[in-house]
Amino acid sequence: MHAVQADLPRTIEAELVVGAGGTHSVVREGGDFGAVARDTGTVYVRGIVHGDDLGLEGEYWTPLGLFGGAPIGAGTYFYAAAHAPAIAEALARRDLAVFLRHWTQALPPSAAPL
Repeated sequence: MHAVQADLPRTIEAELVVGAGGTHSVVREGGDFGAVARDTGTVYVRGIVHGDDLGLEGEYWTPLGLFGGAPIGAGTYFYAAAHAPAIAEALARRDLAVFLRHWTQALPPSAAPL
């Protein structure tokens, strides 16, 4: 396999290669590993908001799916699963009030970044 690290090409020998580089992964470009990409139907709303102390850090498993976030500088990055039927419907209708209501009922700490 041919790998690039810090813009320095090099070759490594390995029996197992794990690449988490996404669709445009350098590992994926290194050979045909038999991987098959498929749509999982999982969709997320993601954003960055002002405020670095919103009481949100880590990942929460909820009936609506995953919600998480972390402080980044003077702001907070967050993500909210958007594939649960109630959430997907609210987004399709562009109904932010319903989106917020469902998420804040499922996970009260989601109110701060949302």
